[in-house]
Amino acid sequence: MPLRSARGERTGWSKRPARTLATVPRVDHADGLAAVLRMHGIPAPVRELRFSPTRKWRFDLAWPAYMLAVEVEGGGYVEGRHGRGSGIEDDCEKISEAVALGWSVMRITPRQFERAEPALTWIRAALAMRMPPDIARSLLPHRPGGVRRPPAY
Repeated sequence: MPLRSARGERTGWSKRPARTLATVPRVDHADGLAAVLRMHGIPAPVRELRFSPTRKWRFDLAWPAYMLAVEVEGGGYVEGRHGRGSGIEDDCEKISEAVALGWSVMRITPRQFERAEPALTWIRAALAMRMPPDIARSLLPHRPGGVRRPPAY
């Protein structure tokens, strides 16, 4: 692959082959998160759940019984779809539609679940808030006194 100067003139050849989208490996971060959840004893989510009756939108991970979904926001550091104006707008529309249908949606980056703690803590707490207390206790064994629930209005 020829290297070019600021003026566009050829200056030599690079030893590194050109990388196209076809040669860049695609990583499915949602599968990685699902594996981490499984290792930590969190109930298995449904993958690629279609939630809208009118659109083809899907959640990366979802627990339909608890109306909880997780969207893994990949590509943030490589100017991927989620980092561009139209991608951000599309994501906002999808999340807003989901919330209007009664879903709670968590947006998590790959870095947040690769370090394990933030994402696992959030997902455990969100599931525990929606589960019966006896099941929730098994999810949160480190919290004495049970699970805090939001006040009933």
